[in-house]
Parts: sequence; structure tokens; C-alpha cells
Amino acid sequence: DPEYIAKMSQQVLDLQEEAARIEQMVKESQTAKAHPTPLEKKSADERSVFVGNVDYITTPEELQTLFSPCGIIERVTILTDSYTKQPKGYAYVEFKDKASVANALELNETSLHNRPIKVVTKRSNYPGMDQGEGEEEDEDASLLTTINLTNFK
Repeated sequence: DPEYIAKMSQQVLDLQEEAARIEQMVKESQTAKAHPTPLEKKSADERSVFVGNVDYITTPEELQTLFSPCGIIERVTILTDSYTKQPKGYAYVEFKDKASVANALELNETSLHNRPIKVVTKRSNYPGMDQGEGEEEDEDASLLTTINLTNFK
């Protein structure tokens, strides 16, 4: 039936157009996440805390559980050495709202795996700015163990 074939051909074209739109959206979202603007990075830093003295056996999920009463968590990141794959002993927790950071700071010196963790506001690093003496962090020498959480409270 020519009418049926024409109808099916149109449906195939519609599906191909939708697939192309979805593919473009995926590309755009990957590009946006891979290269945040300085303003987006600053905003994320303002909504984040640094967590130090984290035991090497700690998982992102454990940190998520610990910090979830503070507010909605967007991301938990535990940094690891790229060569040994061992955790470096610190992490970052990014919240949806800036107000959650104050709540998270209350967890400073909380015991996690029998170790008092250090919770402070995340500082922003700006290229070309001398942050003082000490080891310089090589971004390529670290792997990130990250879990993204959307609307998790």
C-alpha cells in the first residue's frame, strides 16, 4: 500500500531528526561539562567543601551519607594518585546550594573511620596565581573518583 509506505517513511525521517537532535544535545552537554566557564567554576567552588584526613578506605557513598543532612549534594570527589590508584586522603563535596556549605563546616573534626576529618571551604585556584610555597599539584597526576548526585538529600 503506497499510503502506508509513505506514512512509515515519514516516521523514519521523524525518528532520524529526533536522533540527530538528541545527539547534538549530548555533545553540547559533554562540552559544557568538560569545560566550565570561570564563572561556573567559581560558583561550584563557592558551593563546595574540602574534606581532609579522609581514610583511604572511605568511599564517595560514605561521604555522601555523612554530608547529606547538610543539604542536596551535587557531587562527591575523592582524589587518587594516577600511578598507584590509591586515594590521596582528601575529597571535595559540592552542594546544590551555597547555604549548605555552612552546615557542612559543622562536621569539622567529625570522626569517620576513627579519624577526625577536616572540613573547610574549598578555595579557588586561578591559573597564574602563586598560591605560596609547597608542592605544586599536577592536575594530570591525579585521577578523580566522582559520583554525581542529582537531587539527593
